[in-house]
This record gives sequence, C-alpha cells and structure tokens, in this order.
Amino acid sequence: MYNQKILIDKKNNSVFDITKYFLSIMVVAIHCNLSPEILYPWLRLAVPLFFLISSFFLFKKIGKATSEEKNSIVWNYIKRNAILYLFWFVVLLPLAIHQQHDIWIDEHNIFCILRFIRSLLFSSTFPASWYISSTITATVVVFYLSKKLNNAILLIISGACYFLACVSSSYPFVVELVPVLKNILSVVGVFIPVPYNSFLVGIFWITCGKCIAESKHQIRTNKLIIMIIISAILLEIEYLFHVKLTNTINSDLYFMLIPMSTSIFILLCRIPAWENKYGVTLRKISTLYYVMHLSVLYVIRALLDRIYHIKIDTGLQFVATLLIVTVLSIIILILEKNKKFSLLKYSH
Repeated sequence: MYNQKILIDKKNNSVFDITKYFLSIMVVAIHCNLSPEILYPWLRLAVPLFFLISSFFLFKKIGKATSEEKNSIVWNYIKRNAILYLFWFVVLLPLAIHQQHDIWIDEHNIFCILRFIRSLLFSSTFPASWYISSTITATVVVFYLSKKLNNAILLIISGACYFLACVSSSYPFVVELVPVLKNILSVVGVFIPVPYNSFLVGIFWITCGKCIAESKHQIRTNKLIIMIIISAILLEIEYLFHVKLTNTINSDLYFMLIPMSTSIFILLCRIPAWENKYGVTLRKISTLYYVMHLSVLYVIRALLDRIYHIKIDTGLQFVATLLIVTVLSIIILILEKNKKFSLLKYSH
C-alpha cells in the first residue's frame, strides 16, 4: 500500500461524512469536559481535521478549475459559510446577548459597535461561531496570498500565526519569559482577543489542507501509521508537560497536533471511496451538532445550576447535550422538507 493516490472526489464518498460526525461528537465531549485527562489532547484533533477536510476539497476543486472559475468557486464557498453564520446569528441572538453582555450593552454605543465588529471578524458573536468566521477569513486570505506566494512561504507565514495562537493558549509562561512575544500578543490582542479561537488558527490549517491537496508526493501508509503513533505519544507528553508547568487543563492548541492531524487526514484519504445512504445526513447533523451544542449546554447548566442549584457530572451533561442536539437536528432535517420551513436548509 504505497503510492496510493489521494482521493480527490468527495461526491458519493461517505468516509469524510462519517468522520465529520464523529469529530462533532468529540467537540461536544471537549466542551462538556467529558474526557479523562489522558484523552483530552487527542480530542483536540477535531477542529484541525474539520479545517483540513474543508480546505483539502476546496483547493482540489480549485486546482481542477480554469482561472475564470476559481474566484467563483471560492466566493460560492464563502457565501455558503456566510449564510450559515447569518442563520445561526439570528437564531441565537437572544442567547448571545445574554452570554456576551459586554459586547452588546454599553453606555457608549460606539464601543458596542466596535466590539461587535471585532467579534464578528476576529472572534465570536454567538457560541461556536469563531470556527465559521475563521473559515471565511482564513480562506480568503490564503486564496489571495497564494496568487503571490508559493506554498512554502504560505506555510511559514501561517505557521507563525499558529505559533502565536499556540503560545497564547498553552504556553503563557513562554510569553512572560520572552518580552518580544508579549509585546506582539498585546498588539494582536487589541484586534483578536482570543488568538487560539480565531483565524490565526484557521489560516494555518487551511494552508495545510491546500498544501496536501496540491502535493504530488506520496508517503507510505506504514510510515503514516508510525508517524501517528509517535505524534500521539508526543502529544500526550506535551500536554502533561504543559499541565505540570502551568497547572491548567484548559488549553486549546498544541504543536504536536500538527503532525498527528495531517498524518491522520492523509491516512483517511487512503481509504477507498464508498457510499453510505446516511452519509449526507450525518454530514448535515455534524454541522448542526457543532453550531447548537454550546448553546444547549449553556441552557442546561443555567437551568440546573443557576436556577435549581443542581450539579450534574460531565457524563450526564454530555449525554443530555448530545440527546437534545440529536433530537433538534432530526426535527430540523424533517421540517426543512416542508416548503414553509425551507429556510432551515441554511442551518447546515
């Protein structure tokens, strides 16, 4: 199994649809604090793989297009993500106002407007929205930079962005030790309040997806498996090293996510294409899980903890959240078939 061609056609291929579904469950597990400590960093593979899957197929499509078609492909992609963002922005607006009161309410209206614009472009306006806005911003940046720069330069630039985001998330002690980094991040923080949940992360993974899509080099499958095993061990070591030094377990990014995520993704591309009748449905549900789960979890915690003063463990939070978003997803997919509720198709 060497020199196998990477799959370039996602149509009728359920491998990635099913993968996305399980990745969305991993994201729910992260936010419910479900995993035991030893598994925590591996769950963080979910977001990089989401980025890689989307970027890979987008740039594969662009690679087969004419010069005139490329801009159209990118802007249609941006349009779909922008509509998804707008749909859930409207639906979750009341909850977003309640959760992020400082963004929306201020005695000086101009500050509200500026904070809202900053959140819209570089952060979140509703729970989980950073990923969608990051996808939009980073895709535009990578696409237009790629017209002037080669992939090696793009990787250096986007790698620097990832480095800044990673140290701000998992290595704050390094920032304190290096004044230059501290100064850079203080400037970045004016525009991007949470670097590790911003397009600084997206631009790197989208660049990686583009590079894989355009690469003609093949890595033997056995080497990929060895790389995954080694990077999984090193990822765990990196995580434990970080926890021991900083005494926190809330970090989002790790450097060893890079070799592990890319190796897993390339290995997924080696799986022969196959079609499952539920594949497309699972892909839609994965999107619905992602955009809804944090809001559902927030409501569960607010009702039980703040109102009824009931504490439930992370396992029950995970089961309850997953059950509710599954029911809501099924309802949405059923209702969207009715012309009266056709707008629901924009929810995923």
